[in-house]
Amino acid sequence: MPRNRSGKKMSPRRDRVRTKETLSEAPVRVALATSPQPDFDRALEHDLALAKSAILYADEVEMVGLGVSLLEKLRMEAHGEAGLFGILRSLDDAALAYVQGPEAAKFPEGWREQFDRFMKTDMERLRRTQPARAAQLGAMRQQMASLSEGMRPYVDEILEASGSTELAHAVEAKVIRIADLDMDLSTLFRRREERSAESEEQIQLWVDTLVARMADPRVRLLFDQDSAGLVQAMFDEGKLESNPSGVRLATQAALGAGLVSRLPAFPQARMDELLDMRKELASPLTLYRGAVVRYSRQLPTALGDTLTFEIQQLWESDVQPAIEILKDELADHGLVREMARSVSARDIRMFAWTSATSMAVGSVTDIGALVATAVAAAGHGVPLLADTALDAIRTKQQADRDGQRKEFYYLCEANRRLSTS
Repeated sequence: MPRNRSGKKMSPRRDRVRTKETLSEAPVRVALATSPQPDFDRALEHDLALAKSAILYADEVEMVGLGVSLLEKLRMEAHGEAGLFGILRSLDDAALAYVQGPEAAKFPEGWREQFDRFMKTDMERLRRTQPARAAQLGAMRQQMASLSEGMRPYVDEILEASGSTELAHAVEAKVIRIADLDMDLSTLFRRREERSAESEEQIQLWVDTLVARMADPRVRLLFDQDSAGLVQAMFDEGKLESNPSGVRLATQAALGAGLVSRLPAFPQARMDELLDMRKELASPLTLYRGAVVRYSRQLPTALGDTLTFEIQQLWESDVQPAIEILKDELADHGLVREMARSVSARDIRMFAWTSATSMAVGSVTDIGALVATAVAAAGHGVPLLADTALDAIRTKQQADRDGQRKEFYYLCEANRRLSTS
């Protein structure tokens, strides 16, 4: 323990406050609220687009949607130990009859309970006590596995068509998790006109989950248009208690993800590419989030169409022009302009600037080629050109560093990477 001048021990100071640089920010958590879509073949198309924009803004994303919960349950069952039979086990009698077809034999009474006992059997113990029985059950399990593999292409087709397969990349990377809304897989296995992804109980569970996330000060709730309209209407009708802080955080989420989704190169982005990019751009992402908080104060505390309109206006008036300016500042051709400015500021009479050299430098659009031109010029007795080029390069590098500290550098660089991938 430190001592003062008299030699007495000093008590440690407890009133010190850590500086901003040493404080670690809490993770940005977004709950993505999506409404079910009637077309099961493209059920998650909209969910997937929102999820992609959300992961480029948030640290953690939870998807709260009936459709995505249903298809995630199908994916997990399909990849579970029981495979196809696990899916069949979860279906109600009507859905099971639809899957089997009218001519198939019915499953025996109590088959689900028998199946559960079969799957829980301790095979190692059974091999020690009843080897013949263990061999019989082992053969049955192998037959089940073979039948499941034969059914796998059909299930994979459903998952691929819905968008669940691509979403699984982010789920397996633990960037996205999907709220369990107790969905019934039987919904998927009925005639198209009888399919419905929701019941009154399931819709109520979905709404209750959204209300809970809205009340959580650690979560920013991000709505699609339909779910935002529903929640706003429930606020207006007094069916839900107004939550100003929850709506304010929802505004931040809508702005943060909404600006990302407006990048020209974003719509074609692949999920695995976005997962890599969000790690590499962690530092500029922090600056971007600060800008989102500041700009969100200008937006109305509303959900749905009104907020979407305001975000579009902000994009057109402030964000897109800032990105274009930043993109131009960071482009390699800016180095050529900087070099030209440096040359014009010097005594041209001391500089052997021939028309050939001018044409060579003027046509260069990247740093490497410009350096090569400068070195070649120096070798031909024009050292001032090399010095000028190096000064321009240093200036350009400083401009790049300054650009990376700007709040919309994150959007600019994300769009550049997506455009060149």
